[in-house]
Amino acid sequence: MRRGRKLAVGVAAGALVLTAAGCGTQSTGGKTKIVVWTQQADPVGMAAQQKVINWIEKQMPNVTIELDRKPGVAAGDNTQLITAVRGNVAPDLMLTDRFGVIQQAALGMLKSLTPYIKKDEAAGKGNVTKKYLPFAVGEGAWKGQNYALPYDTDDRALVYNKEVLQKAGVDISKLDPKNGPITISELQAMAAKVDKKDSHGNYTQVGIVPWWGQGEPATWMMGFGAKFFDNKTCRVTATEPAAVKAYTLLDNWVSKLNYTKLQAFLAAYAPPNAPPTISPIYQNRFGFEITGNWDMANFKNYAPKMKYGVTYLPVEKKGQPPSTWAGGFALTMPKGTKGNHGQLAWEVMKLYDSAYGQKVFMTATSHLPTYTALLKDPQVIKGQEFFAKQLSFARSRVPLPIGAFLWNDQETEQDAVLLGKHTPMQAAETIQKQTDSMLKMYCPFKAVFAKPAGAVN
Repeated sequence: MRRGRKLAVGVAAGALVLTAAGCGTQSTGGKTKIVVWTQQADPVGMAAQQKVINWIEKQMPNVTIELDRKPGVAAGDNTQLITAVRGNVAPDLMLTDRFGVIQQAALGMLKSLTPYIKKDEAAGKGNVTKKYLPFAVGEGAWKGQNYALPYDTDDRALVYNKEVLQKAGVDISKLDPKNGPITISELQAMAAKVDKKDSHGNYTQVGIVPWWGQGEPATWMMGFGAKFFDNKTCRVTATEPAAVKAYTLLDNWVSKLNYTKLQAFLAAYAPPNAPPTISPIYQNRFGFEITGNWDMANFKNYAPKMKYGVTYLPVEKKGQPPSTWAGGFALTMPKGTKGNHGQLAWEVMKLYDSAYGQKVFMTATSHLPTYTALLKDPQVIKGQEFFAKQLSFARSRVPLPIGAFLWNDQETEQDAVLLGKHTPMQAAETIQKQTDSMLKMYCPFKAVFAKPAGAVN
């Protein structure tokens, strides 16, 4: 998984693809077709989902399920879904980034799952949402209604290439999690030892590119304690000290490097949309990178000989507790389907997201489950133990109806700071102005500030 960038998805092109996909139609043999769009579209993830689907079809012989890949849709870009909903060719179910669910719900693109949940409760089947991590359920709730069932989750850490660091003279014993998090200053000093340039001044090896991978604005902002939203004023807190401090950190950091040459380095060793087989850390080009548990499967599959370590994200001051944040995907039920198959789709959704369904997917992809009981299953969290333990203190992004737009604005302004086009405060003020305007149509509302994801024994 790489840093998400905004993509231009044309409405006309989206409509052309969508009309061919079909959805919710009666197929031959008297079976009802349920169409599932998935953004977990890499080969390993697709194979795991297909295995789950094959199992569901055995449990529900009256149903046939079509799995359609929908990769690369950027945060905040709902063009494909909007086109499908308006054209009544939407899928019956969609596996999508959980952080965008509330935005889609607020725009009227999703069916509420609450009636199905209540119907199950009335029938004595219990409340399915109680089986999942509460924070993940909360990310799919808007104005008292549930719009999603949480699927996987994840969190972020500092990963390092032991061989690269040791050759550079870095004492990797300091990175042992038993010693607690290193400071940002310590990370900078270690990374500087790794940096190498050729005779033309071009980077051939880099200690860390702090904004690459999961070095998102949110990662650094949360580390500094950002709140992101004020329920009293119904405003994004874009200019709060923690947010400005994050941009200031990166502004100062890039001043010690050469941004243009770093971008040239990334273009050569980490090109956009590169397959998972290509990564600077595999090639001994990176000393450190900020990434998540999903990459553990990539390390195993594509760099089995690489010796690496995992430790906490750096903190501002020595002795501070570690910090990270959790994200993930969720299953939703879009509006605008051809058939009236809501109840069937709901039954498919519950099986897709069952203990069996999550176990198959999580073990194959090195993702963490949101099905709470599975977090104690050694087979499911194998190779992800460090990340699973971090859930005890992991924060999550505040679910907002403009959350995906805020994410994109933060990335855009981070780029503006790195390029020297905006000062950190100018970047924060730009975000504040844009989000104030966007929130007017939704306020007043109360955002839910979730507790840490949950302790794992």
